[in-house]
Amino acid sequence: MRFRFSLLPELWPCRTEAGPAAAIVLDLVGTATAVMDADGSLIIGTRNIVFDETNVSDYPGARLGEFARITVRDSGPALSEAEFERIFDREASSRPAIAAAAVAVERIGGFIRVESAEGIGTAVHLYFARVAEASVERLDGSPRPIAEVAE
Repeated sequence: MRFRFSLLPELWPCRTEAGPAAAIVLDLVGTATAVMDADGSLIIGTRNIVFDETNVSDYPGARLGEFARITVRDSGPALSEAEFERIFDREASSRPAIAAAAVAVERIGGFIRVESAEGIGTAVHLYFARVAEASVERLDGSPRPIAEVAE
């Protein structure tokens, strides 16, 4: 299987903790590799994205604001229409890690989008709200250095 990172070097600090975010990404990677052939490809990427009145409607489920995005994209089989409709249902999802990721990301104020197309694969996009540098703090409310947020 081919694997590559496409990481933005200046990702915005965002409202999340490194450990839980890493666990979500690893679960998504495990789910993606389980459905792919040996000649498949997996990409993990990061980007900064702003949703405003001019583009928010182009992204179903998006919210207004600035977000750091982590994407796990696989070249495996696309989700069927029925699978796609149940993707966030933890009981019925064909990929429960995606349903679990949605719950975890939403709990901390973010959101998740899933795209899937036959012949291309599936992409799971995790969006975490940007935190202004002056107000960066731990989820428990205590302050922390900016460098720790970007971990």
